[in-house]
Amino acid sequence: ARGVAEAYAELGRSLEQARLYRSSILPQAKTSAAAAQEAYTVGQIDFLTYVTAALDLDVYESEFAMRRASAWRAVAALQVASGLPLVPGTPDDRHAW
Repeated sequence: ARGVAEAYAELGRSLEQARLYRSSILPQAKTSAAAAQEAYTVGQIDFLTYVTAALDLDVYESEFAMRRASAWRAVAALQVASGLPLVPGTPDDRHAW
């Protein structure tokens, strides 16, 4: 039961973080990168500022991918702890090798 509770809590944290990245952080970073590209195109900012905005977006996209991967790891841990086939196509304990 403890393993199920821990995996469920980790799943909740990971999903909430992924939602935050998807709904708030990534859109803001994309807007910032696009604005930096436009500003660089017309000569309002230097190249380093443009590159920094682009790299920041890349970092946030990577962090979002890590949050999603963490959520799937939590689902796998929950499946192992509960013995239930939570992911379609995976066997449960009754049909294990």
